[in-house]
Amino acid sequence: MNEINNPHDAFFKMSFGDIEIEELERTAKEELVERGELIMSIAEKLREEGIEKGIEKGIEKGKIEGKKEIAINVLSRRLGNELTEELKEKIRNADDETINYIGDNLLEITIEELKEIMN
Repeated sequence: MNEINNPHDAFFKMSFGDIEIEELERTAKEELVERGELIMSIAEKLREEGIEKGIEKGIEKGKIEGKKEIAINVLSRRLGNELTEELKEKIRNADDETINYIGDNLLEITIEELKEIMN
């Protein structure tokens, strides 16, 4: 058995009886490694979930942006010069609900209706 060289060691000896300080240190280190691995595993899983959600959001945003550009292209062909740059910009900045409405009515919507919903 090892000698007690300092008060810190004496405290451990009194508190833990015959358990060697080295064994306590080894056990503590092992526990820290296991907990560290668990924390890293959790962190990795959270990171992966975050990446997946980011990708999903990016895909959804890309779909909406695509709808906006298709709407502008079709409306430009249908309405010609009546579809001003100002209206095009409003379409680009429109919310999803408005874009879906325009998309559902691309072939019927009038310039007057378009101006009304974009204001």
